[in-house]
Amino acid sequence: MKLTILLMLILMGIGASANDGYQPRPLQYKGKDIFILGNWDLRWGTDKNDHGINPFLQQAGANCYFRHLRLSKPEELKKEMEIIKWFNRHRPEITIVVGLDLQFILKNAGEKKFIPVPANELPERRASFRKVLTELSKLDNVIGYYVDELENRLHGTYGEWKKTQKLADTEMDIGLTRYMETAIAWIIEDIKTYHPGAYFMPVQAWWTTYDQSDKLYDVLVANQYPSKTRLQSDTDMYSVAYDAQKAAEAVKKLNKQCFIYCPAGFDILGSQWENTKYDIDDIRYMWFMPITYGAQGIMGWRMFRCSDQFAKTIILPVINEISALTPWFLGERMDKQIKCSNEGWTEYKVRRRSRMMGSEDEEFDIRKVKTITYILRRNPADQSILMLAANNSSREESALFTLKDLSCNYALDLSNGQRMGFKGNIRVKFAPFSVRAYLISDAPNFRKP
Repeated sequence: MKLTILLMLILMGIGASANDGYQPRPLQYKGKDIFILGNWDLRWGTDKNDHGINPFLQQAGANCYFRHLRLSKPEELKKEMEIIKWFNRHRPEITIVVGLDLQFILKNAGEKKFIPVPANELPERRASFRKVLTELSKLDNVIGYYVDELENRLHGTYGEWKKTQKLADTEMDIGLTRYMETAIAWIIEDIKTYHPGAYFMPVQAWWTTYDQSDKLYDVLVANQYPSKTRLQSDTDMYSVAYDAQKAAEAVKKLNKQCFIYCPAGFDILGSQWENTKYDIDDIRYMWFMPITYGAQGIMGWRMFRCSDQFAKTIILPVINEISALTPWFLGERMDKQIKCSNEGWTEYKVRRRSRMMGSEDEEFDIRKVKTITYILRRNPADQSILMLAANNSSREESALFTLKDLSCNYALDLSNGQRMGFKGNIRVKFAPFSVRAYLISDAPNFRKP
């Protein structure tokens, strides 16, 4: 809470890392760069009103809504289209990413299994889809479309499909990626034709598929939800850092726009998460850490599964903190001007794939991630500089950050509000799985604490 208050005061006063080579590009909304910050839900608890946004969430700085469309149910679709139009008229600052109904874009084969839509059924579906796309393309607030975890929907029928194909490489993840391409080629083609300029930004479930195809996304939405019931080995929390790293590597390799990260943000969920109780340090780490890998947005999952207390005391403060720092996240990249004394790697035994339905994948690999990741950004409004760093280890870590060619007198530790002398370097002690942020500025219009 102290950090939230401090950041808001700063904004009132002023209006190794994953930093080599490739530069992710932020999304554009109405001609301007935007750092996506939002949720699958804009309300929670007993509030079921689909029109509008909870005022606390709006004040925290949410600017994006992932809104599902039930394309296979005409009456529901009509209502949901009206909701999107309502937001376009009354809340134009909220960007909409439209979720495409899996029952429509795939064919349900029963037992939680799906197959691509058969050729004889495609003409009718495409005609209906094109009508929806044409209507949505006229709305300023719709910036993209997503589908949810195709890997988890198609892997159950992959074996049968594979028998009908002559694949050059039969390794599962590559083969499954070809299957995904086949299943949604018509969706991507129609979006590009009937809503040009919109991003296709699916939520991909398996990090093993992120870099296997340049045909599956413009913007990658990566997600990982660690379960504290398995945190005795620390593997699950570590998997968030590994997931973000793989997303960053994939968009760089394929020269895609960027990736957005979808972290856990709930305290009401069954099955393996029933004993999981994230505290604010867990949430802060999972939501901020992907930004040190270059994420251009954070979409929490999800407010509908938050108790009122959890939403107001943990989720909203972290959203507020991220929102307060977006002028820096969208600012000048200065990563070449920072060096870290701790450039090591941490290794863990991590699941090969992460399945969200069906039987768990029991394949494991030893995987590594950068122990300390960091970025350096300049706010163009006042030239102040933000350093954001994360410890992706289950151990306490320390690092000396050296910032070249910066003639400033002090730095402000945003985690505790303390001002410290600045002589070109910052020594940081990290708790396990934690983030730290420092603001460096001598700008005339910077309000000193």
